[in-house]
Amino acid sequence: MAAITSMGAFGALGFTDFPVFEQLGWFAGLGIGFSYLFVHYVFPKIFKELPAAKPHFRRPIPGRFRFETLLPEYPPPGGRQPSWPWPLL
Repeated sequence: MAAITSMGAFGALGFTDFPVFEQLGWFAGLGIGFSYLFVHYVFPKIFKELPAAKPHFRRPIPGRFRFETLLPEYPPPGGRQPSWPWPLL
């Protein structure tokens, strides 16, 4: 559906009087159409059967850390836990 609407939108540019937009519309519309046909009709003939992917180790996402790292490992002086991070959960 996305390919059809993109082809239609770029194809509409092909009917303008401005030559640059006309060429852009035709080349982009035809490119999207040919790539759609290639992926749906040629790829299945090239890759008839692919082996199943091997399971891989899921490493943590860079930049992510556990929320517990914000909390202290021991209670602060006075014995009361800080309550500021809990609204962020």
